Amino acid sequence: ERTRARTRGNTDARVKQFAAQMITHHGENQRQIAQLSKTQGATAAESSVANDLNIASRAELDMLKDASTADFDAMYMSNQVKQHDTALDMLTNRLIPAASDPKLRDLLGSSRVTVAKHLKSANDIQQALLSASTMR
Repeated sequence: ERTRARTRGNTDARVKQFAAQMITHHGENQRQIAQLSKTQGATAAESSVANDLNIASRAELDMLKDASTADFDAMYMSNQVKQHDTALDMLTNRLIPAASDPKLRDLLGSSRVTVAKHLKSANDIQQALLSASTMR
């Protein structure tokens, strides 16, 4: 799972909880997409946008492999803020307006709400980490 943060002894509990939530929620979303595709008789198609996002996401997460324990949490949360901001923008400005199927629009709309919550949580954790690091 590409959203999985590596477990470290010094990783902040909020970061671990957020990473676990991402694994769960992304898995649920993928199952909902697969179910909708099955009931609609459609197959998911790769797009250049999805491909570009996957490449960027992998590159950013690859950088985490080399991060020191001290830097890992801040780098991971920065990555999550960026990815969720991009996803929210894409849902709001491209995917939802382009969806003509009502069931797909509903799924994208509920995904948008979830992504917005994830973005808020990621921002909150990132700010808490920044505040804690400036107090040291």
